[in-house]
Amino acid sequence: MTRAAAVANLLFGLLVVAAGSALLADSARLPPPRFDILGSAAVPRALCVLVIAMALPLVVRAALALRRGPSAPPPDAALPPRRPALAVAAFALACLYVAVLQNGWLGYGLATAAFLIVLTGFLAGGRPKPLAIGALVAVVLGFGGDYLFTSVFLIDLP
Repeated sequence: MTRAAAVANLLFGLLVVAAGSALLADSARLPPPRFDILGSAAVPRALCVLVIAMALPLVVRAALALRRGPSAPPPDAALPPRRPALAVAAFALACLYVAVLQNGWLGYGLATAAFLIVLTGFLAGGRPKPLAIGALVAVVLGFGGDYLFTSVFLIDLP
């Protein structure tokens, strides 16, 4: 990692940790629950902790890179090819997913599973093994998430 990249990663990581910590502290001001099980602050707190936990390895890795000094990339390291069409297709698919949920054309479980299966197909590039694994994960996340939100958290989904 070059020195400039290490400094940028360190600053960005510290910024994310600071913002997550500030939001975590601010979530204590949310009102206590009246009717729901978890309360209004549970999800913001969990997300703040998750964001902080994901930023800390970046901070540590960048600090260690600065301490060791700059390193050159291996000579055989090649960047993966750029695929702007894939990025545009993923964005369009995400917009379609939101439109499907907003208009109530499909339920949350089916829409989420279909969205993830198609997105996995884009990312897998026609390879059957990643597509099969992605389809299995998509079905579990789509219908499992639907069950979790509607039956456990008692949140109505589209």
